[in-house]
Amino acid sequence: MRYLVCAALSLSCYGEGRPPHLPDGWAFIHEEGIDTAAGAYHDRVTGVFVRTEADYFGQVLAPWAESEARKRGLQTTRQPKRHLIVSRVGWPLRESAGCEEQVISILCPAKPDASWNISVRTCTDLQRKRFEELAEGLVSSDWPRVGKPPRLLTAADLSLVSDGDTWDRVRDVLGHADEANATDKGGFVLTYEAAGGLVELEFSRDQKLIRKARR
Repeated sequence: MRYLVCAALSLSCYGEGRPPHLPDGWAFIHEEGIDTAAGAYHDRVTGVFVRTEADYFGQVLAPWAESEARKRGLQTTRQPKRHLIVSRVGWPLRESAGCEEQVISILCPAKPDASWNISVRTCTDLQRKRFEELAEGLVSSDWPRVGKPPRLLTAADLSLVSDGDTWDRVRDVLGHADEANATDKGGFVLTYEAAGGLVELEFSRDQKLIRKARR
């Protein structure tokens, strides 16, 4: 009976696992999640880096929008979308003129503790426009799934990728990363576990590999 209930919830709220149709220029970077579906979206047009993490049963994450609103004494806005509820909060960043932080939590009424969370920092009108296009598409998409765990890379694996390779090719060769972070140049850095320690792969704003380094 429990399986049937979970299956019904999955179909009603989470879809069947189809990946979202991302706007041109956006790439999804899968990260290792601890009982969650974690990752990031990166825009090669503006360099915007968007964090995302979904908790299907609400045992690991509190909805980010609700948590940030409480912490900052703000109110979230709530809007129904399809059979979901989108909770959202934003605030200006005092240390960066013109920049703001936004956090969105997509909630499933049939499973109140579950949440799919998205956070972003934007500083220009174009960045905000690009993010809104992404967010609208995500709300209309299936929730992300927990992927296969990253594998331990060897020196032979790393030799198969080189400067100038696109993120799509690196992903196909090396698989998912353990961790992804934005750079101050609009690109991103991925951390992989490899024999002998951690390896960082840095990508430019246009999502091409520009650096491999041991950490």
